[in-house]
Amino acid sequence: MIKDNIKNISERANKHFIKFINRCYNLSLENSHSLFDPNSDLSKEFTVDSVTWLFWNKDTQLLELIKMLAEENIDDDMLYPLLNKFRNESIESGNIIIRDSGTDPSRFHKHKEIYKPYEKWLLEYNSEVVPEQLRSSRSDIIRAYIFIYFTYIYYEKDQLLYPSLEQPNTNAIYGKTLLHDGNYNAWGLIPIDEDRVLECESFNLPRIYDKNHNKTLFTIVGKNLIEVLAELKKKELIEKLSIRVNDNYIYEGYNNEDYICEAKEFGTFYEMNVNKLPEISKLYSDDNYNKSLWITHCGNDLTFEELSEDKQIGLGKFGCVKQVVATRMLHLQYDYNDKEPIIKHLDHEYIFYTLDEYKARKTDRRVKGKAFKRVKTFKIDGSAIPFDYKCNSWKRVSSNPRVDPIRIKVPFIYFVLNGLFVNKDLIDEYFQKIL
Repeated sequence: MIKDNIKNISERANKHFIKFINRCYNLSLENSHSLFDPNSDLSKEFTVDSVTWLFWNKDTQLLELIKMLAEENIDDDMLYPLLNKFRNESIESGNIIIRDSGTDPSRFHKHKEIYKPYEKWLLEYNSEVVPEQLRSSRSDIIRAYIFIYFTYIYYEKDQLLYPSLEQPNTNAIYGKTLLHDGNYNAWGLIPIDEDRVLECESFNLPRIYDKNHNKTLFTIVGKNLIEVLAELKKKELIEKLSIRVNDNYIYEGYNNEDYICEAKEFGTFYEMNVNKLPEISKLYSDDNYNKSLWITHCGNDLTFEELSEDKQIGLGKFGCVKQVVATRMLHLQYDYNDKEPIIKHLDHEYIFYTLDEYKARKTDRRVKGKAFKRVKTFKIDGSAIPFDYKCNSWKRVSSNPRVDPIRIKVPFIYFVLNGLFVNKDLIDEYFQKIL
């Protein structure tokens, strides 16, 4: 997104902007530990995003960049995609009521349609985004800040969306102690066992507490899925569970801080009699053919791979960066228990394609992504999870944001895919027969 955002500003502003965005991201990483460390003085200051924090501290580089972009006049075409993304994500996440921090702090507003001038819409319904000191400034100043703020926020999200290829902090702890653990050696996954306890019921951020090392590690798998995996392991429906942790969030001691209809190109929709599923099925979005869901069935293996838009990200090792496209893949192996299908193995990973590989992959499922080693986020072995194991979820019954979603029970396989993949409409379409 950042590349598209800055293509309409001058070369001079472009260079300053890139330097500033990189500085913000590095600042966020440097202070990641302090955000969760109650004994850190910095944690008392750095409680917001990098852009807001730098503005509060009257950072010269940020103030100069605001002035520079204000002079270039950030137009509507540059602002609208950012604000529309912000509004849509808020609605989709259920955060559809925003407190107005204006003159009457008790007032609440629904997310209304964006209108011009865009800065007025933001100040009216989401004024907390803009620091109070800026709200009475000229429109060009406010628009410049909004542009900087949202461009950075979505840049950071893009970086955090994909797990780090390297785990130096994790390896420093487990490089020797987990030397003979196959899942750690192959994929960098931490086993959940007597020494490493998975905790998620009392926290928004699920975590692992390692008794032997007296350390807390935060998972990169979301809370909803972690809760179900923990429940299944407790019921002994999972024998072995291994999870990837966030290499930037490792702490000494026990940490208790908490901060539409699509198209089917070929194949069939999902049915509970999984052995009748065809070898290949593919669904794609009506509004964007590049958004697709591939389902491959081979023997007792079932693989789901999500191809989104041509999302290029820069990743690399030792300072060598190359442009790649990442896809999400969920792989499972199943068996039968009294004629009912059960999942005996499950893992989720990111696949990294070179641009040429991805171009070929969009039409040929046999193409492998070899840009980097795959990154797994979790792996389950020795399980006996029923495909239709019921999980709690939410469903929107209306496109009207005023209508609250309802709680429903959904099958485990749908629950997992819906939590890990981005294109929810394709998931819904594929599982339409059983929902």
